[in-house]
Amino acid sequence: CRYLLRYWPKKHYLGEMIMVIFDVDQTLIDSTIRESLCRLSCGSLDLSEYRRIKHELIKSDSVLPLGIAFKELKERSSFKWRIVTARHIDNMDRLTLSVLLGLDYHDFVNSRVICRNNAGDFGGDGNEQDSGKYKKPIIDRLAYFSPSRLHVIDDCPSVLSLSGHFQTVSAYDFYHSTVSECKSRLLSFV
Repeated sequence: CRYLLRYWPKKHYLGEMIMVIFDVDQTLIDSTIRESLCRLSCGSLDLSEYRRIKHELIKSDSVLPLGIAFKELKERSSFKWRIVTARHIDNMDRLTLSVLLGLDYHDFVNSRVICRNNAGDFGGDGNEQDSGKYKKPIIDRLAYFSPSRLHVIDDCPSVLSLSGHFQTVSAYDFYHSTVSECKSRLLSFV
């Protein structure tokens, strides 16, 4: 116990831990080409069409300034993070996210990346079409078992309209920011 208290940062055992939850598409990664081809008339994403064309167009994905800031900060011990994405993660996604965001094998197996594949482990329904309804139980579960302060950065209006024991932040607020401005803003959460 003394070892833990001596080497574990005080803000963790005092209950002041802060976590940032990121979406992937249009938050950390620009995948607008794929998404624009798969929009339904109501504005939702047609998941079956998205999966069908994903492998053809995933090479066009690029990292946004917030994604670069995330990649530079993710290894800091004071920066606690999770990714909650509506993607169904396969090997092509793992490779793309590894290259663009610096994610590694452990980030996927240690549930730092929550996707449709493992959403059920966090109370989510991997088949839910609406992003807000899909992500709400996952975010609630993370908020319950995790920090006293939680920030959710997403581009989807149905996610941004969620309420709970967390603060939502629009990814659009970061779109015209430099990498250093994104880093400063993220560090202000911590």
